[in-house]
Amino acid sequence: MPDFKEDIHNVEELKKAIGWVVVDLRAIDMMPFLNDLLGNLETLHDNYFQSATGPGNRVWPELAPATIARKGHAEILVDTGRLKSSLTSQTADSIRDAFQEEGHAWVHFGTDVEYSHFHDEDALSLPQRPHVGLSEPDLDGISGQVLDYQLSEMVKLVK
Repeated sequence: MPDFKEDIHNVEELKKAIGWVVVDLRAIDMMPFLNDLLGNLETLHDNYFQSATGPGNRVWPELAPATIARKGHAEILVDTGRLKSSLTSQTADSIRDAFQEEGHAWVHFGTDVEYSHFHDEDALSLPQRPHVGLSEPDLDGISGQVLDYQLSEMVKLVK
């Protein structure tokens, strides 16, 4: 490992220093972070249902009186509970995957409930109620968490 207390005097020394950082970033096991992230996404989506808002605090339109009468309750986007459960816990309809391969890491999060997309856009006379996804502030927060995790793991590799 290069000694970063010394000045870098030429391009070769710079390449060597940068190469060390890249190699160590690729050596970081991101899976613990990604698995925690999936749980955090479930909590975030549970908050959407609890507050009747979607990504970016977009308030869902109220239910029509006829819908409340038919369902017997006023909980928005909940009839059988299948859609909500698929986003707030692990069910057969949940999409939850975490991957790490050759220095790249990513997650897939969502629902496989076939009628979910009808609520994301005005369709079939249903008002739009986005319920899957992240806002810009959410993405910024996750980006910061990724960097914090990687830096803490790099410190462990250096020790």
